[in-house]
Amino acid sequence: MKNLFLILLLLPMLSFGQSLRYEVYNKISQVFEVVENSALIIKTSNLNVDKSMINKGIVPITISVYRFKNEGSNAPLYTVTDTHYSLNRKIISMRSNEQNPSRQDYQPFWLSQVRTITYGPVMKNSDGLFYTIETSFNLE
Repeated sequence: MKNLFLILLLLPMLSFGQSLRYEVYNKISQVFEVVENSALIIKTSNLNVDKSMINKGIVPITISVYRFKNEGSNAPLYTVTDTHYSLNRKIISMRSNEQNPSRQDYQPFWLSQVRTITYGPVMKNSDGLFYTIETSFNLE
């Protein structure tokens, strides 16, 4: 709920084209915890931000990796990979290809005008968590 509010609050600041690294960092660091910031990627997590809702099984743990075409603060955003984890299979199913098409083109995205998004299957890891992977690319 908090993240949705923040995203709606940030809507007026959305880019109208492919976002640059400094823009991406400024936007995502207001909504998520940045857990890694290296030359070509920024990795975020909602583990601490949404801890209460995660513990109640309302939202999944989401680890996002924002990849850039090259180094530098003006590097354009290339892809975004979101991996969602939960003990609740139903929550993961909502973000997988079980309840979404495997691929959607020309979809809106808060960091670019459009994107292509692919939804993966529901899988289970060795810790007993269900997970799925969403990949956004063709960010324009």
